[in-house]
Amino acid sequence: MGDPNIEIIKKFDFFENISISQSEMIADKLEIIEYRAGEVIFEKDSEENAGIYFLIDGVVHFLKENGNDVFIDFSSGDFLSTFYSDDEKDDFTAVASSNIKVAFIDKESILILCKDNIELEKTIYDLLTKGHNLLKLYTIFISLYGDNIDYKGFDEIASAGEWLEMPDNSKLFEIGDDSDYIYYLVSGLLKAFTPIKNKLKMVGEIYEGEVIGEMGILSDDPRSASIYATRPSLVFKLSKSHTTRLMIKYPQVILQFANKIADRLRSTQTTVDDSSLRIDIYSLVSLSMGEKQELDNINIGKSLNNSITKIRPCYFLSSALVCELLNIRNINKKLSSIEKYTPLEDLLAKLCANHRYLILSCDMEYSPWTSWCLSISETDLYLVDPAVGINNEDIIYQIKRDEKSVPNHLQNEKQLIIYHKSKDDIPEKTSDYFNAITPVNKHYHIALEDSKDIDRVARTIIGKSIGLCLAGGGAKGNAHIGVYKALIENNIPIDTVCGTSAGGIVASLIASGYSPIEIIEMLKVSNSKNIFKEYTIPYSSIIATNKVVDDAKILSGNRNIEDLWLPLFTCAVNISTSELVVLDRGPIWKATRATAALPGILLPFIQGDSLLVDGGLINNMPGDILLNRYGGKLISVSVNTEKDLFAQFDKFPPQASYFIKKLLFKKKKEDVDIPNLIDILMRSIMVSSAAKSLEVEKMSDIFLNPKVDGIGMLEFDSIDESVEIGYNYTMKKLEEIDINVLYK
Repeated sequence: MGDPNIEIIKKFDFFENISISQSEMIADKLEIIEYRAGEVIFEKDSEENAGIYFLIDGVVHFLKENGNDVFIDFSSGDFLSTFYSDDEKDDFTAVASSNIKVAFIDKESILILCKDNIELEKTIYDLLTKGHNLLKLYTIFISLYGDNIDYKGFDEIASAGEWLEMPDNSKLFEIGDDSDYIYYLVSGLLKAFTPIKNKLKMVGEIYEGEVIGEMGILSDDPRSASIYATRPSLVFKLSKSHTTRLMIKYPQVILQFANKIADRLRSTQTTVDDSSLRIDIYSLVSLSMGEKQELDNINIGKSLNNSITKIRPCYFLSSALVCELLNIRNINKKLSSIEKYTPLEDLLAKLCANHRYLILSCDMEYSPWTSWCLSISETDLYLVDPAVGINNEDIIYQIKRDEKSVPNHLQNEKQLIIYHKSKDDIPEKTSDYFNAITPVNKHYHIALEDSKDIDRVARTIIGKSIGLCLAGGGAKGNAHIGVYKALIENNIPIDTVCGTSAGGIVASLIASGYSPIEIIEMLKVSNSKNIFKEYTIPYSSIIATNKVVDDAKILSGNRNIEDLWLPLFTCAVNISTSELVVLDRGPIWKATRATAALPGILLPFIQGDSLLVDGGLINNMPGDILLNRYGGKLISVSVNTEKDLFAQFDKFPPQASYFIKKLLFKKKKEDVDIPNLIDILMRSIMVSSAAKSLEVEKMSDIFLNPKVDGIGMLEFDSIDESVEIGYNYTMKKLEEIDINVLYK
């Protein structure tokens, strides 16, 4: 141990909070290095010379991205750290402005000193964090206000402000509070909420480097939104009086405030895509325990990462991988001994800067790493192996315990992935899993051997799914099968499916995993039963509906919607409350029976104390609901007749005699086309939801409308003709349009 080094370190504030024995340990490892003017100390993106530099004499220039202009000067008494990088690469280039002398300790020596000395490790990290955060804040100031604020001026501002460490789900301020501070987000993520119908709804996000509260400072109006941290965040807080002095001394601050306010006003009138600023973080949580399930967790995470990376940059991180990147043995030990482990925070910042998505694989147990993952993610992906079910009770207990203190508007979204060995494993009893992780926002069934399933889930969780919406139309709806066949042959994947009436029935068979050929054969068998010829004395309906119910149960295979390979919903109308009902849980047959209950023709479906009828009364093509639930791209299919229903006669013929005539002479061509009861009912339903259908057509990425005018509403025996019309139309249409729109 050299006495000169002890004298040197006494000059640095860095050592004020370090004990004498700890200072001596560091001093013993110091290396005195001299640099000539213009000599590079370390270069941006270099993997060499990681450690801490204590500047004894001289001035060091930190250079900007271009490598020429000076970003900041460090002088005698300051220290420089290149200690945080995940790959030990430096963020800036440092050059000696004159002949200088530094005392240097390399990263490896620091790690050795801290290996068995938690107190020293915590002290060093706290000190380095302070300097690290100051540099980040100065970078933000330069980005916002330009070069006119030098480091001396910035140091004055930084001394006047206050640092706020915000835990996940904590509140910065509330709507209506006085606008007496301005805030700079140094790290983390904040969200703005406003009350809508007595519930807080997110209206915006604040990313690293952004300012909060400048409008209130200028206008003196109360806060217009409540701001919460949705990840552990670091905020720099500056009072109104100090902000006023800042604006007087640096007028460009006022200009920046004005530009920011103008941007926000413009954003209320136009749609702004902030995806370039945002990173979505997902936590993988295994609810099934075991060695195999632990390996499944990692493999599924890596597979999702690979699938998402085909679309946008994604990164997969587990506790084992983070230890490799940070060159440490145990991340859980670090997180349990140090309240905020800055190297991990810095690694997160770097990953966020270079990726659009991040997948974090939690440990099997509720470890500090698991807790950290859940605190920074906003979507939790729960994995269940149906072979063992949910047996990770401890992690469920810990998560529920933590959630008790989290307001509803800040709760993480929960999505469930049930993984099967192969498609031969028919999903069942999915609803049993929902109670364990209530509420489940979305759920998926995947077969591990099928890479297309992983691709489907990957697209869906990042909002890039391809949804198929099938409209109602009686027997004309069989054309949907031909459309589906054409989509398959053009390698267009379908990730979610929905429909109304006949479209809902076909959608349920698609979601069940049947091929077009299988669907055709199933519906032919169904039609052979003459289920729509079970006439009765009309009181509530023309058709008794018993055969319809039996057939619906057979087609569904007695399965539930939540047990299907693809997410599915159908729509019906509750005529008891005059509301649209979305059917996405429970027996499939009930959903198809209700959505196709044509008023007057079939009996309404009884659900509780309500009566449900054909969803086409309100929404015959529910693509808007599909987009609201899943986002992504939309393929909508209508089978609306293009033939107008005009009265080509002065009066209707006598109903009884005309009915008998049509019954006896089915093939005879009439001079005038008299609409039958089905035609009138179906056209009435189409009219009632025509505006909504037009709205969905406009929001569709691909809209298809096969010409099935020649098929009657109840001509189910024309299935082959309908399928061929749908197939030929779609194949031709897909040649004419750019299907790449679905993948953008």
